[in-house]
Amino acid sequence: MDKRDFRVKLTKKMIGDAYIRLRERKPLHRVTVCELCEQAGVGRGTFYAHYDDVYALHEEIENDFLAEFSKALGVAFDEGPSPRRVCRSVFSFLDANKTLCAIVFDRDNERGLQKFLKLGEEQFFERLGEPNGMRRERAAFVYRFVSAGCVACLQDRTCRGEPFESFSDEIADLIAKAAAPYKA
Repeated sequence: MDKRDFRVKLTKKMIGDAYIRLRERKPLHRVTVCELCEQAGVGRGTFYAHYDDVYALHEEIENDFLAEFSKALGVAFDEGPSPRRVCRSVFSFLDANKTLCAIVFDRDNERGLQKFLKLGEEQFFERLGEPNGMRRERAAFVYRFVSAGCVACLQDRTCRGEPFESFSDEIADLIAKAAAPYKA
């Protein structure tokens, strides 16, 4: 990696870390470029060399989080479509990324939440296919119902600071019941 690439990555990391620290204290619409630059220790020109605005920074961070989540979900599915195994793997990933999870699952971030759910749905059908005797539309409905419930639980637990592990198996049992048509 050349020196310029390293500096760009370092600068973006400093800006991203500052953004995450600010988001722990305030909603997205309250984060300003000025305070972000101050927190990151960079000038406004440096910020604007990389991002159009705070929302573009947010989207990049969100997309990076979702890409990492997609990898973790793929590994979980590759290990076998056991709801318990998938839940433990997914919740472990989310627990390890609590701060980013709180940003993506923020009740004011409907678009990020929809991207998260869509990504999960795509992997679900790609890895498991269509269930025996169930139309795809019906299976998609079941997926959305279960995943929206999981996200609501995650939002609630995240807001209260509770660990993900405490409900992973409970969620897996509920998913196993909803996914019963997928069993051979």
